[in-house]
Amino acid sequence: MTPNRGGFAHKRPPPHKHESPNCKLHAGLSFCSATNFDLIFHSKCATLIVQKQKFMTKNETTQHNVRWVDLIDPTPEAMETLRAEFALDNSDVRDCLTQGQRHKLTQQDSYVFMVLHFPTYNRNTRQILPSEIDVFVGKDFLLTVHDGQLAGATELFQAFQRGDLDGSSIAMTEELLDRLLNGIFPMLDHVSKDIRTVDQGIFHGQERKMVHEILLMRRNMTEFRKIMQSHKRTIQHLTETLQSKGWLTDPAAREKMTAAGAPPAQRRTAVSGS
Repeated sequence: MTPNRGGFAHKRPPPHKHESPNCKLHAGLSFCSATNFDLIFHSKCATLIVQKQKFMTKNETTQHNVRWVDLIDPTPEAMETLRAEFALDNSDVRDCLTQGQRHKLTQQDSYVFMVLHFPTYNRNTRQILPSEIDVFVGKDFLLTVHDGQLAGATELFQAFQRGDLDGSSIAMTEELLDRLLNGIFPMLDHVSKDIRTVDQGIFHGQERKMVHEILLMRRNMTEFRKIMQSHKRTIQHLTETLQSKGWLTDPAAREKMTAAGAPPAQRRTAVSGS
């Protein structure tokens, strides 16, 4: 009797004689790899699970003597290649391959490494979830590692690749933080809309129906605060570290980096007034 991924215990069935060469049996589950999906058949429950596979995406460009490598869902082999090429610390590489729960900033001789989380909204579950981005900032290079859920990171890289933006790796880091933080405003608007919907539902006699909405809204607001609570301290640490290395010398750039650590409400006021 062996437990499978679904939590059921049963005897492992014998291999089927007509089984596809792309299929594998593991603890009662038959895995068949298609082009973009894993088809998983549970032999005991007769359940077919379609699970989308993740594929690594690597984009790279060099503009104005600044090299930017952007990795989405990297493999351990891809991270090892970057580690060897850019002399990255092993612990920093490990952080890129695991989903952490805390923000982090460390410095090495040739780069500063930062782990940040930003809220994303899942339209199917209507839940706010964290998405991690790992950033290596060197004097003439920028490495970004993420899961592809942060549109601001992808759009900025594409603009830099097209030549629409120029500047140092520090300037691109500032712009990256600015876009990612500004990207949370539509999410805050959505939360405000949910609050108004609940208010209207209660006043129209839909109290029972609104209980689920209130619980979901409370969960989303708690998750949002948890994701954002360490941003200010981490970005302030980044600013101080870049200054100590002598890489952040432009007063305007320093002011912009400091503003990136402001709470969302203050950032919205600043953006609206500019």
